[in-house]
Amino acid sequence: MGIFLGGTVAANKLDDYEEGTWTPNIIYGGTITVNNKYGSYVKIGNLVYTSVYVTITSVSSPINDLRIGSLPFTPDTSFSASPAFSMSYYNWSSGTYFLNGELNYGNNTIYIWNNNNGVRSSSASKVQANSQFHLTGSYIST
Repeated sequence: MGIFLGGTVAANKLDDYEEGTWTPNIIYGGTITVNNKYGSYVKIGNLVYTSVYVTITSVSSPINDLRIGSLPFTPDTSFSASPAFSMSYYNWSSGTYFLNGELNYGNNTIYIWNNNNGVRSSSASKVQANSQFHLTGSYIST
């Protein structure tokens, strides 16, 4: 069963569509208290579009990388370029320039980077009490 798009050959067949929610795992160093974490996704074939929303209520000595784990589908590691994810954020510390997410195939997580004039650095130290962020993007799954 499926829907054929632009012909009747197998390559034009849409036979996999799914949408749902998932709970992202927020990974960090130090102590960060996460109040809300919500994820949603739409999977069409092997393309996964995902959205994440997180609020952080308290922070104590955050270090290292801030990452999002437990993706709803395993990324396909045969691609050489890591997909980038767009972010909007609120109430991060000064020195937060441009945040973005980047998929790391090695551990199936999305790293959140702080970018300043082409130099990327860890973002966990930029989180403070009452920070929040939205992240959206897509990747190819196995």
